[in-house]
Amino acid sequence: MASTRHMDARMDDPDNLVPKPNISEIKNKMFRQEMYRKMKMEKKKMKIKEKKKKMKEAKASGEKVVKQTPKTIESMRIPDETMVSAEDEEVRLDEAIDEMAGYFNRETTPKILLTTCDRPGARTNKLCKEIKRLLPNTTLLYRRGLDLKKVIPQALSREYTDLIVINEDKKMPNGLVLSHLPDGPTAHFKLSNVRLTNEIKNAGEMTGHKPEVILNNFNTRLGHSVGRMLASMFPHDPNFHGRRVVTFHNQRDFVFFRHHRYIFRSAQRVGLQELGPRFTLKLRTLQKGTFDSKYGEYEFVHKLVCNDGNSLYLDSSQVLRECVNWLNGGRGGSEVLGCPHIEQVVVAPTGEMFPVGRPLQPAHLLAVPCERAHMVLRYSHIMMVNGPTSRSTMVV
Repeated sequence: MASTRHMDARMDDPDNLVPKPNISEIKNKMFRQEMYRKMKMEKKKMKIKEKKKKMKEAKASGEKVVKQTPKTIESMRIPDETMVSAEDEEVRLDEAIDEMAGYFNRETTPKILLTTCDRPGARTNKLCKEIKRLLPNTTLLYRRGLDLKKVIPQALSREYTDLIVINEDKKMPNGLVLSHLPDGPTAHFKLSNVRLTNEIKNAGEMTGHKPEVILNNFNTRLGHSVGRMLASMFPHDPNFHGRRVVTFHNQRDFVFFRHHRYIFRSAQRVGLQELGPRFTLKLRTLQKGTFDSKYGEYEFVHKLVCNDGNSLYLDSSQVLRECVNWLNGGRGGSEVLGCPHIEQVVVAPTGEMFPVGRPLQPAHLLAVPCERAHMVLRYSHIMMVNGPTSRSTMVV
């Protein structure tokens, strides 16, 4: 009976008399791709047509048209508890005494030392030259095998305010170290998606005007620190008649860098011309003070994973809390650590032994990756005592 009604409905609709072809049964690959492209285009046209029809009917009936917000990764993101407002009193007090306060109080003028890894490739050299033109009052020097810890005292003696190091791998730039002098902090970024000026279509010519700086979505406490570091590299008073603008756009913890020249075509329209270069930054570590890979104190270490509402992951701060809870006799630590067979953890900071059971704080732990325990801890020497065999494992 149901099949008879279905046949009657198909007979009433002349469009349904001819069955639609099954694209997957087409043997020719190029013809199959072309048919699939046409099918997608037809679906898109039908969707737009239905949308216009609904809006027209809503306006005719006097109903209010509600514009739907598309579901994107950014719009579905769970609000982070570390988000702060620019008017937050605590943030204002912290920023008034931080390392970049001298720049924002106009007590210092940016003077940047730009260098590279030892024996950089041609592409890294070109990127450094473009960054030198981009940032006013920048000096480009080649390291020639000099250790970075020896570069910093020389930069301080010449009154540089920032040190930028471009690293590479396989002759391709892949890292950027930014150290604010003299007291830090030092940020290490992963560098990706680099496009030089000659690789950008219809790129304009860069001028010597001081650029304007735009910082988007640096809304967390960590974002405030990174944004202030990036802003402190540029002069205070931009030349607005040069119409150069530098943008650092933070989205999903990726910082997209763009460099444009703008022109007002009318009161409502603005034209943009990209000047280059173009690249993407991903913060790996943020360290207090100047560069010190061995004894430096880290404010932030790139989280292994995060809890974004779609997948469950653990970041370093969460693991720290669970580790301290476990060490202090709480529950849940062994499940988080992934090592239920480990019975004791003995922490030895600078030779001092912390007995098991003594109350510990997250400050007692230092970020060191531990593959065996699948965790990130914060201390330089951690001894994990196993079960009945009493065999210990030293993690350094």
